[in-house]
Amino acid sequence: MRRRNFISGAVAGTGVLLAGCASLSADDGGNSLPSYHQNLPAGDGNTSDGLLYLNVDALFDLGFYGEDTPTQTPAATETGPDQASPLVTAPLIGSLVGTFFGFGFGLSRYGDLGDRLNNQIDPERVTSPDDVDFASVLFTGDGVVTEGTFSVDTYVDDLPESFTEVATSDGFTIYEESVSQPAAIAIASDALIFRLSSPDDSLTGREHIERILDARAGRGDRLADQDPAADWGLRTAGGHQFIIASRGDPSVEGSENSDQNYNPVADTSLEDVAKTMLVSGTSIQTSNGQPSSATFDTALAHTDPPISQSAIEDEYSESDATISVSVSDGKQDGTQRVHISGEFAEGFFRTLGN
Repeated sequence: MRRRNFISGAVAGTGVLLAGCASLSADDGGNSLPSYHQNLPAGDGNTSDGLLYLNVDALFDLGFYGEDTPTQTPAATETGPDQASPLVTAPLIGSLVGTFFGFGFGLSRYGDLGDRLNNQIDPERVTSPDDVDFASVLFTGDGVVTEGTFSVDTYVDDLPESFTEVATSDGFTIYEESVSQPAAIAIASDALIFRLSSPDDSLTGREHIERILDARAGRGDRLADQDPAADWGLRTAGGHQFIIASRGDPSVEGSENSDQNYNPVADTSLEDVAKTMLVSGTSIQTSNGQPSSATFDTALAHTDPPISQSAIEDEYSESDATISVSVSDGKQDGTQRVHISGEFAEGFFRTLGN
């Protein structure tokens, strides 16, 4: 299966797992906040509290770059798709497609620098890790944070002449466009932070970036500091290589598929509850170059009437995955917390095509 065809198929149906996988394992997310949480400023009504996170290094292990390999998916039951599949596919496909469309539609104003980044997510241009400068991508309501190793002079030279240096902060140099709704970018040797500004924004692109820089430096509150549900969700499910999170139902916007919903609890009693936070992550383990298991965690806090643990367990009782469910009261009054975790074991993967 060609990689471009894979992307199209993934958007059309989220039952697809990436191909030819090598080792992927979760970080110490159970009790620790994932490192990317430092880039998530506290919400103030001006920004969305959702996020997409993609570990780019993992894509080489997954076989996304390089030679074509068979595409794997959890095997369906005799009666249809496995009920637990969205718990794996939603964060995986949501973060991947979000990166592709976010880069593809958002970087044109950055000139040669935008082309450079776009080329680094193009499987037909990338042949080795040396072709890719960034190790992870984080989309937040305030902007995009890519971490890795960057040649500062090269990236600055790639910027169009419409960008000028406007400030320095914490090792970053901030550049801003000289237009009415300016885009902005902060460049350092270990990270890039950029943001487009639109007429709907109450903050400029530079102001969005400065919010992220303040959060990174600990000068401003972070989302996990502000919201106990976010802190719990990120600690519980945020330590994987592929993450989606939202205060509603996560979706990927900015394309013809912008109405595509990446909801890990689709078709369950949790699908339409009034979510205060939803964090979902997945990782894939392999053995001898073949998928051996997929692990996943979904942490959901909601304010609708409580749903019993047994009722949620019943919804996954015939799944091919081993599922564990825990339910507890949230720290906010009237909030219920639900944690669904599990694993697809070896033998539950099948090849879709070559």
